[in-house]
Amino acid sequence: MNTPVFITGATGYIGSQLALSLAEKGCDVSVLVRDPSSKKLPRHKSIRVFQGDILDIDSIQEASKGCLYTFHMAAFTDLTNDDFDPYYEINVNGTANVLEASKFNGIKKFIFTSSVSVLGPSKNEVPLTESQPRITSFANDYEITKFMAEELVQQYNQNGLPGVTLNVSRVYGPGPKGFTNGINQLISMALQKRRLWIPARLQQVANYVYIEDVIEAHLLAIEKGVPGEKYIIGGENASYATLFKTIK
Repeated sequence: MNTPVFITGATGYIGSQLALSLAEKGCDVSVLVRDPSSKKLPRHKSIRVFQGDILDIDSIQEASKGCLYTFHMAAFTDLTNDDFDPYYEINVNGTANVLEASKFNGIKKFIFTSSVSVLGPSKNEVPLTESQPRITSFANDYEITKFMAEELVQQYNQNGLPGVTLNVSRVYGPGPKGFTNGINQLISMALQKRRLWIPARLQQVANYVYIEDVIEAHLLAIEKGVPGEKYIIGGENASYATLFKTIK
């Protein structure tokens, strides 16, 4: 590919694997991280590490200079946090900074990693589509601020920065450990024969997608993603009963 790309969130579960995948395909990958010594940072000869923060637009501009594509994956995801400020600062203001820096540097396409939780639950088992309006209130500050970030991507798309949004469902599979990946934690606990707490509503259905499919979707977004569009990146629907039976 030999394509210069810029990634935020490269120490995260999805971002680290995307960075390695792009590097192994011959891309020149620039990543922006707060701690260049982080053990979660992917290491490859084609990955250039820039120290900075998505709340510092100057560091974003420097790291993304000369790149053709931006993958914005950094987000605040700690649902145990009751303070709205970090969600807004990182997920909204941080996204605005990455968008502005990308536009300044003439990025060819902005690829934003969001969540299907922004779309909300389906009703009467009718599958959701990307264009369907949300029919319930937001469940938490993470969903609200990711929705606000998606709106910013659309605004910039209309003002000259081509952008696409990937709404990813519940991801599972090999990769760095993190508190945000509940499915992997359940699998790990089962492997360690630790006690699992099973939800009361065992027939509640959710969607689960394998990490390699998520990475492939991001790679496809470079050439196939249509500016202004959103894409649900999902896999199989399964009830909690099926999930726990499969893990067992």
